[in-house]
Amino acid sequence: MKVLQLIGALLGFKYVEFIKTIVTFSICLRITIKSTKTHTMEEIKKRLEFLRRELRLERISYGELAELQSLIEYIDLDDVELLQAAGVPEK
Repeated sequence: MKVLQLIGALLGFKYVEFIKTIVTFSICLRITIKSTKTHTMEEIKKRLEFLRRELRLERISYGELAELQSLIEYIDLDDVELLQAAGVPEK
């Protein structure tokens, strides 16, 4: 715990904020690993629509944004809303 407090202090985070950052990163990593499982195209499209609803309701989490980024290859090229949220630059 002292090491985490020291790292948090060095990075300029309060201890609680640092722990939240670590937990968020851990969740994002787990979601990314889980998303590498084989899914059908139908499952992927349903998940993209769920993420779109969360985005529109302005309650999408960092973990869900990371998941969206891992699904970029399945987003239609004309779907600006999801591509922008996933961090894909405009062409």
